[in-house]
Amino acid sequence: MRSGNSLQRSAARVRLGSSTGRRRNKTSTGGSFRCRVGASTILAALLGVVFIGLSACGSSGGTAISQTYSFTDTAGRVVQVPLKVNRLVTVGYPPVSDGWVAAVGGENLLVNGIPGYDSSEFYRAYKILAPRLIRLPNVESALGGPINPEELLTLKPDVAITADAATANQIQKLGVPAVVINDLSTGVGIERDVTLVGQLLNKQKAAAGYVSYFNNIINQVRQTAATVPAAERPSVLYASMGPLTRPNLVMGWMLGVIGAHDVTAGITVPAYKFSIEQLFVWDPDVIIGHDPSDLPGFMQNPQFSTLQAVRTKRVGIIPQGLNTWGDNTAEQPLGLLWTAKYLYPMQFAKTDMAEEVKTFYSRFLQVNLTDAQANQILNAGTAS
Repeated sequence: MRSGNSLQRSAARVRLGSSTGRRRNKTSTGGSFRCRVGASTILAALLGVVFIGLSACGSSGGTAISQTYSFTDTAGRVVQVPLKVNRLVTVGYPPVSDGWVAAVGGENLLVNGIPGYDSSEFYRAYKILAPRLIRLPNVESALGGPINPEELLTLKPDVAITADAATANQIQKLGVPAVVINDLSTGVGIERDVTLVGQLLNKQKAAAGYVSYFNNIINQVRQTAATVPAAERPSVLYASMGPLTRPNLVMGWMLGVIGAHDVTAGITVPAYKFSIEQLFVWDPDVIIGHDPSDLPGFMQNPQFSTLQAVRTKRVGIIPQGLNTWGDNTAEQPLGLLWTAKYLYPMQFAKTDMAEEVKTFYSRFLQVNLTDAQANQILNAGTAS
């Protein structure tokens, strides 16, 4: 494409040629014809150059401007992302990101699957909630594992959702836009994550519907839990075994909404490991286990037999869907409601968790569960 100065100079020559032609017209008809043709030819050629140049601008810089926009992720990074995303990968911890994507109706855009699916019972609910993801290729060998650049590029993603800036920057170097969406630890943060995913995938209406639903659950739980006398509010530990760990901070947020006493309150380390001695110092009224194996781990191990929660059989396992409901997940509304009902069964006696599960997955994942499937998800295990 010619520069602006070159085009101006060409235009000046055209104007000069046209003027000369008019002067020649007074003296020579033949000369006039030749000059008029020459001027017209130059003008046409010039306009063609301008048109081609502008088209080139439109197909390069112009299209880039019109088809991308600046997206600010939860790490504060500003990334140019496409207006329309057709192919999406999630890396770092796909069960979290995939839940956000699914909650806004974008599961069909995912082109990578779940690493380690075949070797873990953790994903058993994927068979009914997101079976397509089981069959897709992986770009990581394990959750949070190293990225396989060749496999990622083979999938030709329009954008990648990651859990941290380092991974996002690594993917950016491969030429793929990558954003961090990982504002965790509270329901507000999870609502923000889903809102950002809705923006990224142009599914803002679905994201707003999710936020509205979540807020309704929060308000419902707060209002009902407020009727529980202070003396009946239990102390609670959310734990996984092997080693003993409080898995994350978001359960603490849920217990705050419910009005129960989190024995790990004030500990800001997300995955906090603790000793058996510390467990007995806390001696919680209720233990909510992270994994199904935590139930026999607490209930059948003699060294825990004198714990208050074990003696009174107040050990329950929170359900798992796309992710564990007590972790950072789009299924947090269900986790909040389940925890409230488990702690305060009388106050939440009218809450039908099976119906709520069916409603949630139908509305946000477009999966219509049977009663048996809903109960399969819910029955992760409780002491009896």
